[in-house]
Amino acid sequence: MPISITDDQHTDTDFICDCNEDFRSACEGFSFYKEKDGKQYCILHYPDKNKSKDFKEALQKKLNANDFNFRGVWFPDGVILNNFEFTKVVDFGSAIFSENVSFSSATFSAYAFFNSITFIKNASFNSAIFSEYTSFRSVTFRANTDFSSSSFSGTVDFSKATFQKKSFANFYNMRFKDKVLFANNLFTSEFPLGLDGAIFEKPERVTFHTVVLCPYWFVNVDSRKFNFVNVTWRNLRNEGIKKELAKLKERNVEHPHHLLMVTYRQLAINAEENNRYHSGAEFRFMAMRVYSLELRKFTYTGLHLVRRFLRKRRSLLFWKRLWVWRKNLDPLHSLYGFASCWGEGILRAFYILVMIWILFAGIYWWGNDSSWRQKPKTEQTQTLPAP
Repeated sequence: MPISITDDQHTDTDFICDCNEDFRSACEGFSFYKEKDGKQYCILHYPDKNKSKDFKEALQKKLNANDFNFRGVWFPDGVILNNFEFTKVVDFGSAIFSENVSFSSATFSAYAFFNSITFIKNASFNSAIFSEYTSFRSVTFRANTDFSSSSFSGTVDFSKATFQKKSFANFYNMRFKDKVLFANNLFTSEFPLGLDGAIFEKPERVTFHTVVLCPYWFVNVDSRKFNFVNVTWRNLRNEGIKKELAKLKERNVEHPHHLLMVTYRQLAINAEENNRYHSGAEFRFMAMRVYSLELRKFTYTGLHLVRRFLRKRRSLLFWKRLWVWRKNLDPLHSLYGFASCWGEGILRAFYILVMIWILFAGIYWWGNDSSWRQKPKTEQTQTLPAP
């Protein structure tokens, strides 16, 4: 049977837990609980789910004492601390959560550290309030994490955080009031960040450093003032555009073509204002390419309407849709894109120019030379009238 925590045991100072030395400050004053694999642990760091009942008592004792040091603590069950007010520094560094975690509507009045945590299952910080510096450094997200409607007044650090496959961090309606840092992150999930609707009060203090990003992650976010340092962008080709549109449709994003086009243009402005002209040209090309795909979609729609017209010639709805389709049909746009990649493809424009030269040279060479020669002027003789 597990040893229950008593006041006498809580004040025992002779026992030293065999957990990592950096974690021992969290269990200071707790006595021996159980042994596992030849090591002696306190109730907090004992790595087994069978300690649930005794762990709840120890957890409640720490919370009542406003002791929020949980470094390396092994949580056997789901953690629900909704609406809880953390009045002092909070440290969950390297803690292990085996089940769901919820800090919904919690208030963190001082520094909050969640460094090196592995969220095995879902975590929720919905509507949480963080008043000072908050760190999620080296955190591993394996499932969904909900930050929606939360607020960060101080700096929030996501450096070296890992977003594993199928994980998704929802930042909808989240408010960042100061510095935000993503650096050396590993994004193995195809859609790790849901920045749609996030509010950045100081966008010039948002930094993405040494990361691999996809443009569609920034849909519905004004990224013109973000700091992109040593960033590698994926999906900057035609097939990449189709993939990005497909991912937006999977998330049920309305008007994906238009929103993705706006995102590319904002990223182009960001690149050009920071003297990354080559990247700016790529983003502008991608924006025009998305617009071209949208026009093609209208073309297909027009052909569909023609087929409907052959069946129902008197359909008023047909004429209304045909009028909308007509306004979006621009064949010159496609010709411009083919000739010069909408002004961003220097080599293609040069090749087209060379082809024009060759074409006209060939026409001149094989044509009838008499048609090119200037016809000689014939002398006109004046005939005088007879006397």
